[in-house]
Amino acid sequence: MSKTDKTEFYATVDVNSDDLDNQLSEWRHYYNWDRPHSALKAKTSMEKYCT
Repeated sequence: MSKTDKTEFYATVDVNSDDLDNQLSEWRHYYNWDRPHSALKAKTSMEKYCT
């Protein structure tokens, strides 16, 4: 688990939720496909990977 997982996902959800796996899956998709990363000069992970 990364620091980002802890601060951006787990800090914002109910870890006892029956839907936690689905929420985590959706968040990981957002993180890799939609969320701009400052270390990648505001590109998403997939934009960087595919170029």
